[in-house]
Amino acid sequence: LRSRFNIKCPEGQNMETWKEKKLKPIRLRVVNVLKNWLLKGFLDFVDNPKLRESFLDFIQTDLSKTMGNQLQKIYERQLNESKKDRTTIFSQDPPKPVGYIGLTPLNQPVGLLDFNALELARQLTLIEYELYKAIKPWELLGQAWAKKDKEKRAPSIMMMIHRFNLVSNWFATEIVQAEELRKRVQILKHIIDIAEKLLQLGNFNGVMEIISGLQNSAIFRLKLTRGNLGGKYTKKLDELQTILSRDQSFKNYRNYLHSINPPCIPYLGVYLTDLTFIEDGNNDFIPNTDGLINFVKRQQV
Repeated sequence: LRSRFNIKCPEGQNMETWKEKKLKPIRLRVVNVLKNWLLKGFLDFVDNPKLRESFLDFIQTDLSKTMGNQLQKIYERQLNESKKDRTTIFSQDPPKPVGYIGLTPLNQPVGLLDFNALELARQLTLIEYELYKAIKPWELLGQAWAKKDKEKRAPSIMMMIHRFNLVSNWFATEIVQAEELRKRVQILKHIIDIAEKLLQLGNFNGVMEIISGLQNSAIFRLKLTRGNLGGKYTKKLDELQTILSRDQSFKNYRNYLHSINPPCIPYLGVYLTDLTFIEDGNNDFIPNTDGLINFVKRQQV
C-alpha cells in the first residue's frame, strides 16, 4: 500500500494531468483501504507491533496532515477499544451445578459414571468455548494448521484439534477399560446421554468428539456391547450420527446448524475441510495475467 501510494509518474506523462487523474484517485483508494482495515480488521494491528509501527510511520511521514489525523484518530479509538475488558452479560443467572452422583465406593477412584451427564456436558462446553473463541481469523488462512510451523501459525486451532483427539480417546478408553459387559453397556449409555446434552447445549464439536470416539476401531467391534444398548439408546445414537453424518459434505449438519438459535460451538473440521478445498481448488493469481490477485478466492475464504 505504501508503494502504491508513492507511485512515480511514468516518463512522457504530463505531471499535473497525471497527478490529478491518476495519483489523486490512487491515494484516496489507499487511504480508504487503510480506513476499512482499521475498522474491520483491527485484530491484525493488535497482535503485530511491527505492523503498528509501520502504519504509524506511514501516516506521519507520507500522508497529508488532514488524512493522517483522520486515520490516527480511528487507530487510537480502535486501540483503546481493544484494550477494554469485555464482560459477557447474560439475561439470567447460570444454572446451578448438578450434584455428584457417587456410584463408586469411597475406597475406589471415581469414574465417568459418578458424574451427571448434563454437568459433564456443561463443563466440556465451557472448556471448548474458551478454546474456540481464542481462534484468530488469520489462523484460518493459507492452511496454516497443516504447515510445518502450524503450532506457531495456528496455535488456537491446534489446541482445538488436540482437545478433540484427547476427548475422543478419553471416551473410547472409558469403554474398553470396563471388563464386564454390563459395565461397558452402562458406560456407553452414559456417554450417549452426554452427547445428547452436548447437542442440546449447541456444542457440535463435543458431539463429534464422542461420535469419533465411538467409531474408534476398538469400540466399533464391540458388537455385544452395542447389541445390549436397547432400542431407546440405539435410536439416540443413530439420530446423533445422522445429524453429524459426513455424507454429502455434512449436509445434515449444515441444515441442522441453520435451524437452531445461537450461540453454539460448531464442529471445526467441517470448515477446515471447506477452506482446504478453496485453497487447493483456486489459484492465488488469475492465470494469463500480469500477476492480478484472484479476489474471488479471497471472497470465498
